[in-house]
Amino acid sequence: MLRSNKKLQVHSDKAQENQKSCNLKLVTYNSQNGNVFIIILVAIFLFGALMFTFSRSGSQGVSSISKQEAKIAAQEILNYARLVEGAVDRVRRNGCSESEISFENSTVAGYTNANAPVDKSCHVFDDTGGKIEYQKINEKFLWNGHSAITYYALPEIRIGHQILDVGSTREDLLLKMFHIKESVCLEINKLVGVDNPSNNMPEDDTPVNSSKFTGTFPGVLDTMGDEATEISGKHSFCRTTIGNTNPVGQFIHVILAR
Repeated sequence: MLRSNKKLQVHSDKAQENQKSCNLKLVTYNSQNGNVFIIILVAIFLFGALMFTFSRSGSQGVSSISKQEAKIAAQEILNYARLVEGAVDRVRRNGCSESEISFENSTVAGYTNANAPVDKSCHVFDDTGGKIEYQKINEKFLWNGHSAITYYALPEIRIGHQILDVGSTREDLLLKMFHIKESVCLEINKLVGVDNPSNNMPEDDTPVNSSKFTGTFPGVLDTMGDEATEISGKHSFCRTTIGNTNPVGQFIHVILAR
């Protein structure tokens, strides 16, 4: 009888151990399932955040820059534009006529002016004439949605457009920079006193194409400032075209008002 009781006790102890083992496995299984579920949730959240970041950077063309960086970029662009204007004024004071001014440089082709003196005294981008260098635009200031375009990051000196209420009714000699980030454009306008309507760039019509300046004057092909009154009478401004949906603008500076 005693032996039988002992056997029963042994069987009871084993049953309790088996039950504990099963409970432990169940707890471990549930715990593991809970951890896996949490890991999946975290992964989904991180993937969503990553996609949001890619989406924003894709819509902006490049990673965004801070407000302070946009202000610095705006000042750098304006400084260079004024430097070019000053160099044009220098060769004019040295006796160069409007048609003799040359913007020929070693970076961009298409600016050879047959009217310019051979001694390069009227070359803006030469030590003999304007005494400055042609400089590319810092690509951090630009929207790279247009980076495949040939003249991306290259300032252009063009003729054929008139800025309303600047100089006479003749075409003005303009420095143009394309693909400028909207945030930089807004800061440029603040610095030069151009209104940004509803914190947007002024919208003007799409102008007739102007041409690189090579010493000739084609007449007024288009006028800027007739639709966007904010830029009328301004020597420097940043604008966009009506209907443009990209976060990009065009910087324009009058280097010779005519």
